[in-house]
Amino acid sequence: KDMFGFTITMQDWVGAAVALKESAVTASAGSDVIIHSSNGIVTSIDVRAGSTAYIEVPATASVTVSESDAAVADYKLTTTVNGTEASSYTSGFVAQDTLVAFNNDYQPVRGSLYVSKTEAQTGASLTGAEFTLYGDAQMQTVYGKLAEENGSYTIENLPVGTYYLKETAAPAGYELNATVYKVIVASDNANGNPSSSIAVVTVTALGVNNQNTADDPLV
Repeated sequence: KDMFGFTITMQDWVGAAVALKESAVTASAGSDVIIHSSNGIVTSIDVRAGSTAYIEVPATASVTVSESDAAVADYKLTTTVNGTEASSYTSGFVAQDTLVAFNNDYQPVRGSLYVSKTEAQTGASLTGAEFTLYGDAQMQTVYGKLAEENGSYTIENLPVGTYYLKETAAPAGYELNATVYKVIVASDNANGNPSSSIAVVTVTALGVNNQNTADDPLV
């Protein structure tokens, strides 16, 4: 599941942690909000894309709530207090607790990966290979396997990020290519608006009696 969340932490005006009880945090219907706590006191709150957390901000304290630990640069944190939006919220010694809505309005950018497996001598497309996409360089986290159609291998709807591609099964009569391909899926829109991205990798294969070759693995 995509994370795409921001983390809310709370401090008072001198930077001390605010003792916020778990009961002071609620979420809108269908929202993905995770409360981290210790001994019943909230330490941080994760709010996923499209979700809203409601926090009963304590009265008589200048409490500022702001975004931290965002995984990508274009998250948008909005707060609404009495109909007014702000990037963060300071209670400012109010007379009573104030219910504040924190909305994660991030719109994930998606991309696609296309891989072709070709015969080194003829350039013909090869079927029967298997490619696996990993989410880490150590290849411990499997993101998914690519679907094949007539020698073309694809995986779509990829969140922006860095992935690692490896051939995990070779076509009959060909050696397994040991190259690990670093694949970067990034937004191509300079304005930061959602924009699809396409990454392309070509893997060249030789027969079992020949040494494997591959194009530049950095995409």
